Amino acid sequence: MTRLVRVAFDLSTVRLGDAGVARTARELAAALSERDDLDVLRIGEGRQATGPARRALALRLDLDWSLRGARSEARRAQCDVIHFPLPRGPITRGRPATVVTVHDLAALRFPETLSRWNRSYTRRMLPRVLAAADAVLAVSHDTADDLAAWLPAVAARIQDRKSTRL
Repeated sequence: MTRLVRVAFDLSTVRLGDAGVARTARELAAALSERDDLDVLRIGEGRQATGPARRALALRLDLDWSLRGARSEARRAQCDVIHFPLPRGPITRGRPATVVTVHDLAALRFPETLSRWNRSYTRRMLPRVLAAADAVLAVSHDTADDLAAWLPAVAARIQDRKSTRL
């Protein structure tokens, strides 16, 4: 019997809202769970926060969960890989291996569309998160091209949706 690849899938983003990346993350986790070659462990889920509690949760997720907590939980569960469906994650290499999805570079290309925190965090942390990632998934060729131009050092680890079989 072939051993299943154990994937920790970070669903902490669903605690901040239902639309956009949260919905995509939920649907991708469900689709991956249907595969017979994967054992998907959903991590980071919890009660959805609103109002001031939402802002506090977002900070906690960015400053603790993504950087350390998610990987620690995945390691304890003996996962082979952890997938972050947002461009958040550890800033050091380690185990389990990390996969980070980048949807766009709006924080860099259209900073006025995002909160000050999101712009600042992305500018400072995204290069470090992507440098530490074992694989980077871009949702389009344009995003892949933008990433490769902005961070040539990670270009070899970028895969876009047409070059990746999910």
